[in-house]
Formats: sequence, structure tokens, C-alpha cells
Amino acid sequence: MKDIADKIIQSVKSLPFSNEVIEKGGIIYHVGGFVRDLFLQKQSKDIDIVISNIEINDLEEILSKYGKIDSVGKSFGIIKFKSDKILGRILETDIALPRIERKISDGYTGFEVKSNHLISIETDLERRDFSVNSIAIDHNGNITDPFGGVEDIKKSVIRMTNKDTFEDDPLRMIRAVQFASRFNFKIEQNTLNSIKKNAEKIKQISFERVLIESDKIVKKGNKTIAAKLLHDSTLFNHIFDISNSNATIHDNIDSCSSVAEFIFLLLKTDFSNGSSIAEFFKTTLKGDIYGYKEIIALQLAETKTENELENRLLVFKMNKIFPRILNSKIISNNIKETIDKMTELNIPFSIKELQINGDDLITLGIQGVKIGEMLDFTIKSIYDNKIKNNKEEILKFITNKLDNEKTILT
Repeated sequence: MKDIADKIIQSVKSLPFSNEVIEKGGIIYHVGGFVRDLFLQKQSKDIDIVISNIEINDLEEILSKYGKIDSVGKSFGIIKFKSDKILGRILETDIALPRIERKISDGYTGFEVKSNHLISIETDLERRDFSVNSIAIDHNGNITDPFGGVEDIKKSVIRMTNKDTFEDDPLRMIRAVQFASRFNFKIEQNTLNSIKKNAEKIKQISFERVLIESDKIVKKGNKTIAAKLLHDSTLFNHIFDISNSNATIHDNIDSCSSVAEFIFLLLKTDFSNGSSIAEFFKTTLKGDIYGYKEIIALQLAETKTENELENRLLVFKMNKIFPRILNSKIISNNIKETIDKMTELNIPFSIKELQINGDDLITLGIQGVKIGEMLDFTIKSIYDNKIKNNKEEILKFITNKLDNEKTILT
């Protein structure tokens, strides 16, 4: 542990205000994710600092000498501090006094917060979610670990700090899943039982915040672990309002690269069709329009056909709805093969990739809505292997078509 203590000491020294705070009797603690990640030997972007033994007004005066401060959270004992001298780069971080939180109503904001420079660090750590996030190390390298977080990190365990953890903040339930998936940890049995007991309370949390945690799972975690825990904890049932899920976890779920893909595979078996998943994502989960379109395109990719022309037209439609879908790793092999073959044969995925454009058609005497119709006809003819995506060949093909139409008319 000496190497971790040394890193904390060095980190504190990098804080521009540290000397003055310590000289005036303050104790500087690194807490939370920064400390946890040190024990996990991971790079951390978090800098979570608590300073005790100095009153908030005095702390504000000291910090203002070394960077920009924002005291919007001062009533909660928090000062936002920004400096270009933290760890050698410009950073903004919260500097907090030790505080106590008491649940007074439902919802994320339903807390009474009391901060005081004389509150012990042990008391401050009691309000935190899990033991692995409830470790503090002061500027001398002394470790405060009242909940056995260091040992839980060694054992790869997520354990709640107290029995009211999830009643106090239901979002912590999905955060437990997120941490377990990110660090390949197990959720301790009593903690998992408590999640099951309180799972219905996840509905008190806005779906936007649930999606934020889901995004962290996708970007940083093991999606299979997360999906299994969502089912085992019954959070899945309450988040997605599905009473009798068949708990299917798709083999390629770890290939997801976006929240939309993750949600699509989670719900694919339990929802009757992909469009309903897209509507659920947009309307209930408050997902963005990009994810909505992505899910619609993913459902199109589920279409089963052995017809080459139909597959190419399907890929065309998918690309029109959500172009990045062509790079997805979770679409069917049937569609992947079509995409690969179209790429190999230089077959266009969109009208824009045609070797002709509207101006070329105007030169041939085509005008108005007929331009769009002819471009559609051209790309379908390429998909049907009648011509290649070559300007000279396409113009000749269209000219012959126009001549034939004139002949028929006369």
C-alpha cells in the first residue's frame, strides 16, 4: 500500500493550494473513484477531494488565490475549483467539506445535506454507495477504510455501505451493475438481495440517468455480465416494464458499441418487433433521435432473405436511415455478407455514391421529379446487376431507356 500512499502524497502536492491549506491545519483527502482506481491500477479522470478542519469561508478565500472558483454549491459544502496546475493540466474539480446526507423524500434530490469542517471523514464516507468507493487517503498517506473497501477490491466484490443504500438513492442499483461489469466484480449476495428488494424503486429515477449508466456499461464494461445482472436483480423487469421476461442474453451482446445496440439486444426477444423497441427507446426511455433511428435500422437488418437484390435494397434503406449501421458488429451475417460484397464490387450504398448526379440527367433532358425517379431506377438497376457504377455505362443505359420510351410513345 505504500506505493498508493506515495501517489496520493504526490497528487496532493500537485494541488496548487495544498501547502496553504495544510499550514492552516486543514486535512486534504482523496476519496471515491480516484482512490478506488489507484487500487485497481487504473487511470482515473476523477479527482474527488474532501478538506476538513477549515471553515467553508476560509477555504473559499484560499482557493480563490490559486484558480477560478464557483460557489454555486457552497450551501452544500462544495466549491468548484478550476486551475491549469492540477496534475499538469487544466482541470475542474469539486472541493468539498465533509458532509452528512439524510433522506427526506423520494427521488434523486430528496436529501437534506449538512456540511461541516468538523465532521469526521468516517462519517462522510458513510453516505457513499459502495465500500470500494468509501475509502479516503489523506495528504500524509494515511488510509481511512471503515467499510473494508480495500479488501473488497482485492476480492473483486461490490458491497453496499449500509442497508439503506438503495432506498436512499435507487440509481445506485444500476451503478452496482455498471461497476460489476466494468471491473469484472461480483455483487455481494446481501447487496444483490437488497437490489432485488428495492428494484421497483428504479422507477423513481429518470430514464435519462439510467441511459447514462447504460452508456458507461457499453463504453467501459462487459455487456454480458451487465445483462445477466440486470436479469438476476430483476432491474430489467422494472426498467423495461416486462413482468415475464425469458431472460435471453444474446451471444453477440459484447459486440455492442452503442446504448441503442445494447438496448436492442436486451429487448429483442421480449418485444414483438423492432419498431416497438425504437418507440420504447424514444418515448419511454427518452433516448435521442440517433438511437431511435439506429434501432429501426437494426430491426431492418433482422429481415431474412436469400434474394441478392432484396438484400441490397435493404442495405440501401438501412444506410439511408442510419449510415453508421453498416459498421455494426451485431447485424446478421446475411446482411454483413451483402455489405462486404457491395464494397468489394464498388456497388453504391446511396444515391450520392452514384457516378452520375442530377446535373448529368438534366443534360439528357430529364427534369423535375423525373430526376429523382431516374436516380432511384439507376441504383436499383446496379443492384440488379444490369449495369455497373460507371458514369459512361450509366449514361448509355439511361439514354437507351429514354430512346426506347420515345419509340414506344411514337
